[in-house]
Parts: sequence; structure tokens; C-alpha cells
Amino acid sequence: MGFFSRLFKKKPKNDKYQMGLHKSRSSFDNLKKLLDESDTINDDLFDAIEDLLISADIGVDTVLHFTNELRNEVINKQFENPSDLSETIVDKLFEIYLKDEFVDTTLSFTEGEVNVFLFVGVNGVGKTTTIGKLAKQYKDQGKKVLMVAGDTFRAGAIEQLYEWSKRAKVDFLPKRCWI
Repeated sequence: MGFFSRLFKKKPKNDKYQMGLHKSRSSFDNLKKLLDESDTINDDLFDAIEDLLISADIGVDTVLHFTNELRNEVINKQFENPSDLSETIVDKLFEIYLKDEFVDTTLSFTEGEVNVFLFVGVNGVGKTTTIGKLAKQYKDQGKKVLMVAGDTFRAGAIEQLYEWSKRAKVDFLPKRCWI
């Protein structure tokens, strides 16, 4: 079995894992809905945020620390509209996840080697656009580029990445080819 066959072979589904992902995903969808439907930032909103995060299997201590940090941000930035909290919530959760570790986001390209870059992040931050621009840049430098689609959650994601690969004139492999 070759390297890529082993790397991309289909893994058996783990019902517990899938259930956990579903629970977390639906909790975060409910968080967005909660923020969109709330009129004011108050203790009731913070209580509802805590309940949602706890139901997403985030530990109670982490949730309490998070909501205290979020309350401080609301005071410091003088937020009034609950929908303005979305970006701050993502940033604060990311900070908690990192636990003060330094993350180096510099791409390191090694000549003569296979280089793989994996892009992850929340929707709407420019991952696909960045991938397309980097693909063109590397292609223009004479490098061989293969773009591989792995986003299975967002409608149109594979098609959008395919469009970027055509613009950059690079090879493309959609996720559905691996199954």
C-alpha cells in the first residue's frame, strides 16, 4: 500500500466521535442564533451562553473562565449589541485553546521536498482565497501545486476551491475522489 493510499484510506466511523461533533456543532449553531435573537447584553444572555457551551462538552471551569473574560471584553469595548460578540467569542475561545502558547503561522517551504499546507479556521476568514493566492504564487515561482479539497461542511466549498485552482492553473483533487 503506497503512502497516499495509507494517508487517505477511509477510516471506520466512530459513533461516539460523530455524536460528539454533532452535539458541539449544533451548540455553536444555537449560540449564533442566541446572539442574533437577543436584544441586549445582560446576565440572562451570559447564563444562556454558559448553558450552551457546557452542553457542547466544554468543561464548567473553562466555560466560567471564558464568560468572565467575555464580560470583561464587553465592558472594555463597550459592546451593546449581542451580535457584536460573535468575533470576540471566537477570539476568546481560541485564546483559551492555545493556553498562552505561541503559534507560528509562517509557511515554511522546503525545496526538493513534498510540502503540505493544511488550512483550518472558521467560515468567512479568507482560507479559500488565501489558498488560491498562494497556489498562484507558488505556480508562478515554477513549483508544482496540487490543491486538495477537504471541507465537507460548507455548501459549495469544493466548487469554490476548484474555481481558484482553475484561476491559478494548478491541479485539483476534490475530496469525493478519496472515497
